[in-house]
Amino acid sequence: KLNKWLSLLLVTASKDPMAPTLMHTALTRARLMEQLGHGLIDKSEYDNLFITGAFSMLDLLLGVTMEQALEAMHLPEPIIDALLGRGGLYAPFLELALSCEGGDVAALADQAGMLGISGDQLNRAQLAALAFADTMEI
Repeated sequence: KLNKWLSLLLVTASKDPMAPTLMHTALTRARLMEQLGHGLIDKSEYDNLFITGAFSMLDLLLGVTMEQALEAMHLPEPIIDALLGRGGLYAPFLELALSCEGGDVAALADQAGMLGISGDQLNRAQLAALAFADTMEI
């Protein structure tokens, strides 16, 4: 829980004028990934899914490369792997979250299908994630 709270704090630290929009997107990804993990991965991994989504725009928020942003952090390897595009346990959830933001319906369906997530499950999770991000004061 502390890591989740710290990730929210870090994501909201940027002074970039685009930061509120980027933070909203990052928080939506974070909550979406956490929601989609329910029943698919061990409950102890949910916070790490959230952190992966929350940090997925850290490079843009801080104006540095993702490698530089993660350099001084001591994050679990699966989070780092997903954020650096090296795959791992959380990568399919991040890819699905990214697909939700894109316009490629076929890619979205493929990504959801690989995780065994139905369109209805995805829609409900997306709405819940957007509602969560909307309630945050950013």
